[in-house]
Amino acid sequence: MPGDFPPWDRVYAFFRRWRDHGLVQELHDRLRGQVREKLGRDTEPTAGVIDSHRCIDHKRC
Repeated sequence: MPGDFPPWDRVYAFFRRWRDHGLVQELHDRLRGQVREKLGRDTEPTAGVIDSHRCIDHKRC
């Protein structure tokens, strides 16, 4: 952790609390919306892509 941060266990305690209360997801969704808006898109995605490719040997993928 950077020197001006509290000890890692305190930082993690805050993160865990925020995650458990849905604040991490809320922050992610708001930031995604702002980025999409800046790019001239709708704030919410309208489609998704699922890649079903399966790779057995990662050296050949």
